[in-house]
Amino acid sequence: MDRAGEALSVAECEEHLAKALKDERLSALWAGIRAQDSSAPVGCGPSIKVNVRNCGTLGPEGTARAFLEAPPVAMVLCANRLHSFFEVIDVSNNSIIVCLSGHCTAFIVLCGIV
Repeated sequence: MDRAGEALSVAECEEHLAKALKDERLSALWAGIRAQDSSAPVGCGPSIKVNVRNCGTLGPEGTARAFLEAPPVAMVLCANRLHSFFEVIDVSNNSIIVCLSGHCTAFIVLCGIV
């Protein structure tokens, strides 16, 4: 349950993420990533993972609500900076779009797909 002004726990954020990935737009974007995984040559490029955790205050996670990390390629949601289901949808949507465009580029560069 969302509490006004209070950050989500990791478990709450994971529950919200599971619901968010069922959203029509997000599920279509996520399907695009999975389709690339299945069509990639063997050994070419890692599958994108999704991690939910409480983030620190240094480096790329300094003040981020979500960010990408590699290797392995992962979309990270910072539960301690998210406060509602709608924020989880927002950062998931943005991160999946970035993952998808980056994933396309990685396949082109690393796998020689032209």
